[in-house]
Amino acid sequence: MKSIKLILKGILLWVSTLIVLLSICSIDSIADKGYGWFFGTIVLNIMLILACLYTITEEEYKIV
Repeated sequence: MKSIKLILKGILLWVSTLIVLLSICSIDSIADKGYGWFFGTIVLNIMLILACLYTITEEEYKIV
């Protein structure tokens, strides 16, 4: 059971890293998509980062 939780936490970490990097790379398309999209991605990024901070401990981070 512990290994399954660790795998899910690793998936959360890498998915949030990928989404944050993709949103940073697409910041130049704000004018095309509008500011609503921009603020939505900011909120999504903050939620993913906070989820990682609250669920993954320092020891688990070293393992993942």
